[in-house]
Amino acid sequence: MDGRTPIAILYLFAIVKQGSGIFLKQVIVPRYVMMGQDARLGCLFELRGDTLYSVKWYKSGQEFYRVHPQEVPSVQVFPVPGVYVDLSKSNSSIVTLTQTDLESSGRYRCEVSGEAPHFDTKAHYKDLSVVSLPKSGPVIQGAKDKYRPGDKISLVCSAGPSSPPPHLNWYINGLHVNSSYLSGPFVHDEGNGLKRVDLLLEYTAEERHFDNGELKMKCTSSIDTLYWNSRETGPHIDLRDPLEPRKHQSRLPRIMGSNAGSKHQIEYILLTFLLLISV
Repeated sequence: MDGRTPIAILYLFAIVKQGSGIFLKQVIVPRYVMMGQDARLGCLFELRGDTLYSVKWYKSGQEFYRVHPQEVPSVQVFPVPGVYVDLSKSNSSIVTLTQTDLESSGRYRCEVSGEAPHFDTKAHYKDLSVVSLPKSGPVIQGAKDKYRPGDKISLVCSAGPSSPPPHLNWYINGLHVNSSYLSGPFVHDEGNGLKRVDLLLEYTAEERHFDNGELKMKCTSSIDTLYWNSRETGPHIDLRDPLEPRKHQSRLPRIMGSNAGSKHQIEYILLTFLLLISV
């Protein structure tokens, strides 16, 4: 045996060790599920020469599903709030949750273990959120019919209730509002896991806030890519008092009438003077 033999043996041992045992390929958990819909959880693995000892599923640290081929029964379900397993659609690789509600949200972890003597174990997790969308769009409170430069503007945009709570944004004439104009968001518990959100818009109107004499303010409400809605106030007109042009127009005829009268008087005097000279 030459000096290279031990190195070759160690190399082969490393290859065998690397290629054997449990290999957890992928854990599949949907990021969002609409409330009441089914959720399919996947745990895809390869044994690679090992023997399966168990597959276990946990929600937020609590075991709710186990497959143990050497035991009777080989499948067990454990009570966990918000978790309802459809056994007819579940096996060692797939678990189907039914009747999802807001309590079904949480961190789901799959754990796969090999048989003795090594009991090789692999695990991975992903988060799931059950979604309850708002039943209507955002509401704006505090808007007036008319604003002028110098006016204090204070509006509240409210959205929800929903789960997760919506994300709100304010716009003035289509431009996203600077955070210095905002207060909040303020999240309120509406019960049953639902949240309502308020976002305040407060600023002093300036001429630059008006576009061709119009001021429009819009609030948008969104939940990731699942939901989007908006509400707009306006147009709130008035960069100047609309009565001002009419005041100038009403004085114009009187000014013109006064000039016309003076002209006629001068013409009458000149005509009289010419007649006297001719006599």
